[in-house]
Amino acid sequence: MTSQGMNDLDAHVHKYMDMLQLNIQRMSQLSMKCKAWCIAIVTAVFMFYLNEEKDAALHLLFLPVVLLWYIDSLYLSIERDFVSLFCRLREKIVSKEIVVEWDDLFSFETTKGVRRYCRGVGVAFGSMATLLFYGPIIMTIAWVLWGQWACVLMSKFWVWLWCT
Repeated sequence: MTSQGMNDLDAHVHKYMDMLQLNIQRMSQLSMKCKAWCIAIVTAVFMFYLNEEKDAALHLLFLPVVLLWYIDSLYLSIERDFVSLFCRLREKIVSKEIVVEWDDLFSFETTKGVRRYCRGVGVAFGSMATLLFYGPIIMTIAWVLWGQWACVLMSKFWVWLWCT
């Protein structure tokens, strides 16, 4: 390969690595937006509940939280795939033994098959990055709902006990 061809390859490798880093950054930002939307929705429903004392919205609150948790896990899984692509290319560059080929460049194929996709999202769903954020939110919603049910059950129990 001529020196001009090698310089072209180096420039393309640099551009490809920049593109990978931008995709990683975008997936990270989308993940943060999911978390922000989750906080906004949960806060709005709790405020509505406290002001109006209607519990119908609390039962439906699990759906958007779990849906946003899934979408966040999807973004995290894709981000991890892009990081893996970036690291593989970096390893090829660092170890001078393996030469970066034109076929290695501008390929953004991250998942291969449904099984790998589901495994990646499942691993991200149970990762510390998502579990430590969405877990306490789910527990808080369950705690508030259980508190409502416990109050209703206890009041019915005391009425039944008093009347018999």
